[in-house]
Amino acid sequence: MNNLLKIVFFIILTFLFLGCCSDISKDNSNVKNNSIGLSNQTRVAFNRSFVTALVEDIIIGENGNKMVQAKILSVDENPAYQSLAIAGSVYNLIPNFEVDDNKAIKKQSKKNENLLSLLSNRKGYEFKAVISFKNLQGWILEEVIEN
Repeated sequence: MNNLLKIVFFIILTFLFLGCCSDISKDNSNVKNNSIGLSNQTRVAFNRSFVTALVEDIIIGENGNKMVQAKILSVDENPAYQSLAIAGSVYNLIPNFEVDDNKAIKKQSKKNENLLSLLSNRKGYEFKAVISFKNLQGWILEEVIEN
């Protein structure tokens, strides 16, 4: 009787072991892969960099829009914002103008006046600004800080 219990226990244990060791790839071969693929793009968190920069060039795009190519001289850390700018790097900064409901640049805006003033400067002009990086747009010139 004692040997019979051992044999039954061994048979049950064998079936349990074989059940746990099945090949999952064979069992799920008819299951469609409907999972949503992950994007290769990494999202950048909200960031702002307070920088001192030097105008390297004013670039005029095909549609007449201007951007500032600037070398970052220094980055002032602000604990309230993550900073992505690196001192010594050169970035193409796209001005972030305030616009009205018709998407026209607001004429009576101090922020816009400062941005336009910077776009009229030449190579070697030093300025302070707030910049940020946005995934689909690149480096954005948020604000020029008056000296």
